Amino acid sequence: ITKAQDGHLCDSISEALIDNWLTKNKIPHKRDVPYPNTNHKADWGINGNKTFIEYFGLAKDSPRYDRSIRKKKKLCGKLKVKLIEIYPKDLYPNISLDTKLKALL
Repeated sequence: ITKAQDGHLCDSISEALIDNWLTKNKIPHKRDVPYPNTNHKADWGINGNKTFIEYFGLAKDSPRYDRSIRKKKKLCGKLKVKLIEIYPKDLYPNISLDTKLKALL
């Protein structure tokens, strides 16, 4: 667990990078926001939870994790919640959050 600049607890340095980007760009955000009526949580909720941001850091690492990604995508569609998906390639070797998250600016 890593602490972001705003004090949010993040599960990884990668998540802290994203949280710090949101803070630096003055985008109000909440951590670990529940998907309604499920046990799933979004990494971040933005804009009164009309937008979720997920860091899918373990995509393609396990079938179980990939099923969870598919379920979250489906839930967002059903709930009419915009989902911004961030993957390791968006952070390494170069951080491309300005591109991935520009819609929030």
